[in-house]
Amino acid sequence: MGYDFYLIKPSPERDRTIPIDYFLTEAELNVGEPSPEIEMHKKAFAEVLLRECSSLTRDEPRFDEIAKRENLTLMEAQKRFRQIELRSLTPDLGITISIYDELVFVSMAWWEHLEDREKAVTEAWKCLTAIQEISGYEIYDIQRSRRLDISKDRNSVLEVYNEGTRLAASVSPNLFLKHHR
Repeated sequence: MGYDFYLIKPSPERDRTIPIDYFLTEAELNVGEPSPEIEMHKKAFAEVLLRECSSLTRDEPRFDEIAKRENLTLMEAQKRFRQIELRSLTPDLGITISIYDELVFVSMAWWEHLEDREKAVTEAWKCLTAIQEISGYEIYDIQRSRRLDISKDRNSVLEVYNEGTRLAASVSPNLFLKHHR
């Protein structure tokens, strides 16, 4: 749970006035049989992203644990949870990127200190920019319920991120990632 972005392919059929949440509830993430072409594309996409964002590493799935937790067979877990997960190399960023068949999800952890949030936003911005340049996907800022303009919205994202942190602190102080200073 954190400050989240969804990136999806632009579509002329999509009504641009309907909130992205509608499409996400309708989205079929990793449903059906895996497509060898899509799987190859996701792997190549992840490799380029890892080169562009050197702060990331690939998080190898533990399908045996997933199968047990979700009450699935190992093959079912491998089919259903086939997204590629990238995470920050160091815990001081708290960024997670999930590459699904038709969408990319980027999340920044909630940080207690302002300088940690600024660092996370700076690195997430680098990753969002790279994803958009590589894929041409549209970026949706879930917290602000609108499309993100990567060239203009950084400061307003940081402002909402800071406000979200204050709100989260009032609800659940244990939600934060903290640095030992």
